[in-house]
Amino acid sequence: MSQLNTKTKGLIARIQENIPEQQVGLVPADAFFIRVVELPEGLSGEEAEAFIQLDMEGNSPFPMEQLAWGYMQNDDSPHAFAYATPKARLKRLEIASIENYFQLFPGFMTLYGEQVEKPTVRFLSQSGVISAIFLMPGQSVPVKINSRKIAGDLLTDDVQLEARKLLLSSLQLEDYTCEDGLWIGEGSELFSDGSVRFLHRHVSSDRSLGLKGHTLKLSGKSLWAVD
Repeated sequence: MSQLNTKTKGLIARIQENIPEQQVGLVPADAFFIRVVELPEGLSGEEAEAFIQLDMEGNSPFPMEQLAWGYMQNDDSPHAFAYATPKARLKRLEIASIENYFQLFPGFMTLYGEQVEKPTVRFLSQSGVISAIFLMPGQSVPVKINSRKIAGDLLTDDVQLEARKLLLSSLQLEDYTCEDGLWIGEGSELFSDGSVRFLHRHVSSDRSLGLKGHTLKLSGKSLWAVD
């Protein structure tokens, strides 16, 4: 029996060596050009995707076959938020083999799905880039995102809070309220059912909270649309 177990363990080990580990990747948010796409009423899911793609094709500076692109779209929002980046840029970011990732997301969408009660600007730091995400009440799809690279190699909480301050000073807030502090990405978890949970830590000038998990409430085609 022990010999059988040894052979079985050896076989499992060889199989695992030949199966690449599934992983979730994040592309820095400033790598993308973005578009808010107003959607006609009554579109089905497939019609909405076709409409978004047509809009991107008509406004992209690159042919679609040269782009990695996706979009956020939900029935609670009258618009979609589309984004794209040249595949050549992914190579420069050392993300050349997209197929090696189970899913590959833009860094600005790791809190996607959360809603607010009033017009809010939320600040999120992921992969060395800080983003200001503009949200409207009851709508999970952002209406605007501004992203910029954080200066410096050592991303301490103070450095990231200073980046938030600088980004805030450049924004036109109009009727938006700024959410206190900053959400800092702290990794992700991929579960056997294909769902993804992102981990964040909230910091402000006087406190730092523990890890908070946010699971993307998406499945099937909706999940693949955002990647």
